[in-house]
Amino acid sequence: MDISREYGDRLIAYHEARHVVPIGIFGSFHRYGLLAALRDHLVASGYPASLSTDLASCIPHENGEDEDVYNFRISRELIDGSGICIFTIFF
Repeated sequence: MDISREYGDRLIAYHEARHVVPIGIFGSFHRYGLLAALRDHLVASGYPASLSTDLASCIPHENGEDEDVYNFRISRELIDGSGICIFTIFF
């Protein structure tokens, strides 16, 4: 077996896969601008990144649903749908 060919094949597979694995970004929305900037940078670099707010248009509020319950529900959807989760802490 040719090790360099195997390495090359794996490297190609990695480069192809990294642009299709969904990335979920989590953090405090008091710094929404920084979270959005991170998402926008990843998307501009070819990565499928999103915030929970990006799901709001396709996951509507249920009747009488509390805002905190709704936020938890869409965050859970983002976690479940992401292959990579990035948790941010800003100081």
